[in-house]
Amino acid sequence: MAPLAVAAFIGTRDAARRDAAASRAERADHAAAGLQATLVRVGADVHSLAGIFATAREVDAFAQYAAPGRTSPGLVALAWAPRVTPAMRSAFEQQSGFPIAQVGADGFAVPAPRDSETFPILYVTPGERNTPLVGIDIAGQAAVRDALRRVLTSGAEQSTSPVKLPQGVPGIVLVEGAYQRGAATSTPAERRAALNGYTVGMYRLDQIGAAAFADLAESEISVHDGVVSAFARGDATGGTARTVTFAGRDWTVVVRSDAGVATSLLPWVVLAGALLIALLVAAMFEGASRRLAFSERLVDLRTVELREALAQLTVTNQQLDEARAAAEEASRIDPLTGVYNRSHLVDLVRVELNRAARGGTTPGILLVEVDGYHALELSHSEAAVEAVLVEVSARLATVLRSYDALARWSTAEFGVLAPNAPTDETLLGVAEAMRHVVGSAPIIVDGAEQWVTVTVGATRATGEVPTFEVFAVADGALAAARAAGPDRSQVADAVLPPRPPDAMRIVSAYSAAVAVREGTPEGHTAEVARLAAEIAQELTGDDDVVERARLAGLLHDIGKVALPAALLAKIGPLDETEWELMHRHPAIGEEIARRLPDLAQAGPAIRHHHERHDGTGYPDGLAGAEIPAEARAVAIADAYCAMTAGSAWRLPYDTEAALAELRAGAGSQFDPAAVDALERATTANHAA
Repeated sequence: MAPLAVAAFIGTRDAARRDAAASRAERADHAAAGLQATLVRVGADVHSLAGIFATAREVDAFAQYAAPGRTSPGLVALAWAPRVTPAMRSAFEQQSGFPIAQVGADGFAVPAPRDSETFPILYVTPGERNTPLVGIDIAGQAAVRDALRRVLTSGAEQSTSPVKLPQGVPGIVLVEGAYQRGAATSTPAERRAALNGYTVGMYRLDQIGAAAFADLAESEISVHDGVVSAFARGDATGGTARTVTFAGRDWTVVVRSDAGVATSLLPWVVLAGALLIALLVAAMFEGASRRLAFSERLVDLRTVELREALAQLTVTNQQLDEARAAAEEASRIDPLTGVYNRSHLVDLVRVELNRAARGGTTPGILLVEVDGYHALELSHSEAAVEAVLVEVSARLATVLRSYDALARWSTAEFGVLAPNAPTDETLLGVAEAMRHVVGSAPIIVDGAEQWVTVTVGATRATGEVPTFEVFAVADGALAAARAAGPDRSQVADAVLPPRPPDAMRIVSAYSAAVAVREGTPEGHTAEVARLAAEIAQELTGDDDVVERARLAGLLHDIGKVALPAALLAKIGPLDETEWELMHRHPAIGEEIARRLPDLAQAGPAIRHHHERHDGTGYPDGLAGAEIPAEARAVAIADAYCAMTAGSAWRLPYDTEAALAELRAGAGSQFDPAAVDALERATTANHAA
């Protein structure tokens, strides 16, 4: 029996060593997985906010979606830093209300250099403790600048650098670039051109480690990247090492524990047991029964663990279903007013039209426009105007039935689906109810009472017409009501309006493409067309001239479709070659219009809307009365709309400031009579 005892001792010793090594490896793998999961979690916050920044680029939207990141382990600051070029520096500082600064050698803020681009922190969370970081150029720190450079040059989604945080503790900065939506980002040059700015996360390394290794309290752990000791608990010297790679940086995790000390005694216990077995055969049977009982207990234990894992999986699946349902709901909701958004209303109308085709019902569609919205924007703060939209949507909802649908259709318009509107009188009753409830009481705007009214256009539909044509009819009814004056309701006389010529629809699509490429505001060409027609009416009273001015206003920049996208999107002055290209677009626009019989009458106005009254314009250098009246009307309308709409680098003018600027150019750039006509048109609009 002695040889058997020795063999059992050797075998048990080797097994104990393997078990101890496996236990140490398991703990090291567990620690590495915990750190990886924690880093991925904090990186997800920065990534989601980079998407919001690239899409919205608004502080309020960033603040709303930055809120969940406040619970990230080790979070010190979660910030948005837009890209500010030297050419945009002064305009940015004037608009934001603070100068761009860097942290000097003595720890105090000093002005950032003006000859290079900067990335000032425009919004930072959580809490007021990080408020002093607003306005600081994050690229002023060498470590952060190195992380920013790696994002652009390597093409990596995120990059990290170790930093010393303002709290005086070691940390990391995690950055991700936010690029223009849809822009090419394959090369460093493309990424540089499309860069809007960065989202930045600053985290305490000790708190990240504490969260990652919370369930390994009995182990001694250290984390370092070869330069910085990120986390240390006890003495992990001689422990098992694992590497965690995150955002282009390798972190070495070393774990040491006492696992295996107890099992190292097992061979001696087995040896003693084997010797006893050699003397007592009965003890062998007893040992066998104990092992059988242990196996049964182990099976029971594993069964319990499996049941717990299945229960946890069920809970996780339920949470995923709830998160998916919440995301689907958010995709249908307008974030400002809480009602449905435009795309979901279109889907609902499409479904209702299919139902109408089967059952013979006639659903009603209504478009509700807030009267004088542009004047509200010019005279009140953005927050106050948004409060008006929220209150209007709430009042509209009070008169709708439970199965009606209310949605935000555009900036100042709401859409309503009434699934059952058997007669025009029924639909008009719904429109009148909405109009009356909105105007029933004033709305408090910036501390003062403001009487707000709405204009409503409506139509009843059948299942035989396309969805877009139903909305076109409703929009036509809204335009008719608007033409009659504010605070009115109008039901369309016919289900289908005359369709615009194919040429007009195609060229309008090209105009929309030019607007997107150039970054002009939504609705710019429509506003230019409306105002150009009013100026032409005041200037000549000739209906043919008015129609040519309206059509040319819609298509005045159509020739830019042939220009390079980089030229249209360029910020800053154009060089001589670029100006030569830009000067070609009126002639190209005329050529496009001349080849389409329905649009040919607008050709001269398109060609000459950049001529100047003093003869120094382009493309033909016409002067005074040589310039067609409709072209003079488009020129002054285009300038006025551009000034009052503003841009990404310039605040909008109010009406008086814009008129003063145009009067200053009368006789040189603009026809004085056209400037006077504009003043009469804007005065008439304000009076209405």
